[in-house]
Amino acid sequence: MFIILSIKDQYDKRTSLFKYAQDAAFLMGQQIKLARKNRKWSSANLAERAGITRLTLQKIEAGDMKTSIGLVFEVALSLV
Repeated sequence: MFIILSIKDQYDKRTSLFKYAQDAAFLMGQQIKLARKNRKWSSANLAERAGITRLTLQKIEAGDMKTSIGLVFEVALSLV
C-alpha cells in the first residue's frame, strides 16, 4: 500500500508541476501577444522579426508547450 501511495503522490506532484508549467507558458504567450498588439504589429510582422513562421508565433501566443523555449525567447527579444 505504501508503494501505491508513493506512486500516486509522485503523479500528483508531476501533474501539479505540469499545470504550473502550462500556466506559465500561457501567461508568457499572453504577454507576448499583448506587447505585440500594443506596438500595433501584426503576427506576420513579429514572426518575421523573430525569424519564425506565423504559425509558430500563434502557438507561442497560445501557450503551446511543444514550442521550443529558445523560440519563445527569440520572440520576446524581438519585442525589445
